[in-house]
Amino acid sequence: MPEPIAKRLEQIASDFDYVFSKYGDVIGFTSSGMESQQLIALLAVPTKTTAFNCYRERLHDIFERGYEVDDRETKILPFFDDKKLQEIGDRYLLPIPE
Repeated sequence: MPEPIAKRLEQIASDFDYVFSKYGDVIGFTSSGMESQQLIALLAVPTKTTAFNCYRERLHDIFERGYEVDDRETKILPFFDDKKLQEIGDRYLLPIPE
C-alpha cells in the first residue's frame, strides 16, 4: 500500500528544505516561469498532491540543471559527495547531476 499523500508531502518538503538551505534554488526560478506555473497549478487544484508535484518539479530541475549561487554563477549538486542528496534522488527518481 502506498504512503498517504500527507506523509509523502511532509517528506518532500523536508527534502526540498535540505537542498534549498544547503545549496540553493533552481537556476532562474523566478525568471523561468516556473514560479507562476506552480502558483497557477496550486490555485487551480489546491491539493496536497499538487503541492507534492510542485516540490518534485523543483527538485528535478535542481538535480538536472544545478542551483543558483548568485546572479552570475550556477553549480551542479555534489551528488556523489552528499549521501543525503543520493537518498533524495533515489526517493523521487531524480536525474543524477552531471
